Amino acid sequence: MYNLFLDALAALRLRFHPAAHYRYNPAVIIGALLVVGAINAAAMAPLFGSHTGALAFGVALTILKWAVLSTIMAKVLHYYGAPKMQLYGFIAMTELLAAPLIAMLYWPQHLGLVGTLWQAWIFVVQIIGLTRLSGQSGLKVLLGYLAYFIILMLAGSLLLMIFNAMGWLDIQALAAEMQKITQTPQP
Repeated sequence: MYNLFLDALAALRLRFHPAAHYRYNPAVIIGALLVVGAINAAAMAPLFGSHTGALAFGVALTILKWAVLSTIMAKVLHYYGAPKMQLYGFIAMTELLAAPLIAMLYWPQHLGLVGTLWQAWIFVVQIIGLTRLSGQSGLKVLLGYLAYFIILMLAGSLLLMIFNAMGWLDIQALAAEMQKITQTPQP
């Protein structure tokens, strides 16, 4: 875990290693994804609630996002001429950069802008890192993100339907909550 933290700090400063460097023990990757998943589940609590099914959905969605982004980006970049790379470690490391966003959940009024800027910086770090790891242009990386987004929407919808069918989430309650949020005037 220590190496992952060192690599994350280096990535924040836009210092990257070759793709083969970002190979971590599976337990480290699972731990990082559980942390990010729990934070994501807490952020989604106003919409999904704070029950066990919502937590499981947040973690499952985080793992799904990680797997889809790692796989699709490697395939798209390889299609455009990058060497074959495994990006699972790199993507997990950059996703863990979202851990400080937990503070935003406690003080949303004060840290909302900072949290948004932090998320944007994580995205920039991922783009620059992927361009350096692959030797491809930023446009090709953005095409990889477009493919990732399309596949994630399909897979995420399927995951939501599975959780609904299992009775762990209620899509009707989710729709009602979404409608309530969109109709509530903001101060």
